Amino acid sequence: MAVNKYLRLHLVPWSPPGWMKDSQTMNGGNMLERYIPAYARYLLRAVQGFQSQGVPIYAISIQNEPQNSNPTYPTCLMTPDVEAGIVVALRNALDSTGLGRIKIVGYEHNWDNAAWYPGEIDIYFTECSGTYGSDWWNDIKWYMDNLWVGSVERFARTGLMWNIALDGAGNPKLPGANSCGGPGCRPLVTVNNDGSYVFNQEFYAMAQVSKAILPQDDGGPFGQRIGTAMKGGKGWALRVSAFVTRRPSQDEWARYALVVLNCACRDLLVTSRAA
Repeated sequence: MAVNKYLRLHLVPWSPPGWMKDSQTMNGGNMLERYIPAYARYLLRAVQGFQSQGVPIYAISIQNEPQNSNPTYPTCLMTPDVEAGIVVALRNALDSTGLGRIKIVGYEHNWDNAAWYPGEIDIYFTECSGTYGSDWWNDIKWYMDNLWVGSVERFARTGLMWNIALDGAGNPKLPGANSCGGPGCRPLVTVNNDGSYVFNQEFYAMAQVSKAILPQDDGGPFGQRIGTAMKGGKGWALRVSAFVTRRPSQDEWARYALVVLNCACRDLLVTSRAA
């Protein structure tokens, strides 16, 4: 299997198997504490399965939206104690099987109610999606302002979009489900029935900023955000992020890159500053 050398996956389960929950179904319910060891092994097998197919895993979450229980699609309530128990068991299992470099992400939920963990916290800005029928240029501006400039300047380690590939009707999806409303979610890439495909605005926005952080050398470090200061006259409406990509040797030139959005709309700039 040919895999892009920069590809890294973040695995996010939406529910443990139904038999591990008090609902006995993947749709809603609570994770049962007695199945913590079994679920840790379950997640380990998931990581190993992808790795065996040549797909590199960067991180795995314990549960998508652990404060959400919905009987119409896979969800699961998971208390901090239960999630922490799974984290400890999974961390030990990954370390003992040579997969210690894989990160474990906890509390995959909204940041406005992140009362779970004290101390140093890494922020992952995830699960953003476009919708079919929206305006191309306004979408680009929103993605750059909120995701690829806005989130990282507020100390997010990364930004992720959902979904990667769907057909023109937003499929595959659960029958009757439409998470995005209206005509459905739009992916990075729309795959047509004849096998052709079309890159959408989500792809172009992400691809543009990704150029600023890709390693200069095979196996080298990715770019890291650095601070910026911008001066300008009345009417300027620029959004800027800056990155440095270092080299394996300190004697080699590092690369500095700017990601700039000239949105030509002061209201967008003012809104982002107030967020």
